[in-house]
Amino acid sequence: MRLELGGGFTNQHLPLYPGNTYILSIWGSLDGAIDIGYAGVTYQNAEGHRLIELEPPALEFTHPGYVKKTLTFTIPAGVANIAVFAWKNDGPAAFLVDDFYLIQQVVPEPTPGVTPVTNGCQQLLAPAYFYPPLGEWEPMIDEGSAFGIIILNPNSGVHTSHDTNYDAPLARARAAGIRIVGYIQTDYATRPISEILLEMDRYREWYGVTSFFLDEADTDSVWIPLYTQMTDYVHAMGGIAILNFGYHPHPGYMAIADIVVDFEDSAEVYADYELPSWVDDYPANRFAQFVYHVTAENRDEVLAKTRALNAGYVWITDDNVTEENPFHVLPTYWTELNAELSAGCASQFRE
Repeated sequence: MRLELGGGFTNQHLPLYPGNTYILSIWGSLDGAIDIGYAGVTYQNAEGHRLIELEPPALEFTHPGYVKKTLTFTIPAGVANIAVFAWKNDGPAAFLVDDFYLIQQVVPEPTPGVTPVTNGCQQLLAPAYFYPPLGEWEPMIDEGSAFGIIILNPNSGVHTSHDTNYDAPLARARAAGIRIVGYIQTDYATRPISEILLEMDRYREWYGVTSFFLDEADTDSVWIPLYTQMTDYVHAMGGIAILNFGYHPHPGYMAIADIVVDFEDSAEVYADYELPSWVDDYPANRFAQFVYHVTAENRDEVLAKTRALNAGYVWITDDNVTEENPFHVLPTYWTELNAELSAGCASQFRE
């Protein structure tokens, strides 16, 4: 919406409740000159009197160019009516606001998910970011007895149309009992939820995929409600949700994710990597780790560490990390890696 130079006010009343905590995010900009626009929430009691002293400070927008600002607030007792508002005084610029987004902040108690059971065995979770005509999907599926999950990633996401080059290898993988998950970027909680859910729908329509790998997940607990919307949508489809943090997240995410990727980086970084003690409260099939720049000589050492760090799903590769995508081919030693994981199970993993 646009509040003109002469000033303006708009609001919307919402059924929010005392004692609950909410997160309000807004994109705002001034049109041209420096001025000031406000957005936030107002409170009223049952008689309709405004409770200004109880309200959180309004968000202020003072410059041209859209920026996203976030307000977290807990509604106090005595508040009967709440409204979200945007307001501007008379001044030299118009105030533009967009994407008002309000969610309740809830960190749910951990509940059993629909995570695939690994029976105590470590499995390969492959970021198969390589195009089927290159010829690597067929051997990966036909010879990869340790593969549990493959990530489908046509073009940093589902792309703009159905690519039939994936149809045959996907059917082949499903026949082999391998789960397919669709790659989706979340841009560290900045991508609109509507885009993400639409992309899930396209994966389902074009490739029959109902499980998803949510990349670039934000580790901060403030975004748990946002990611809950994503994982709830996945679970409603009957799929699993894998959240890729690349680092260990807030433990509250364990209540909504079926699998958490708690490491994605090079072998050099992995050598000094440690996990918090809360990870030991969960079985290995709840965690995955991706380690690249792993040579054939240190492959076994890295694999042993993934087991020590409770990772039930792994991907280890010597792919060229100088490229933007360190997962654009199979590792040169993938048959040996597959054979080692297929040969036996790690007894320390708990299901």
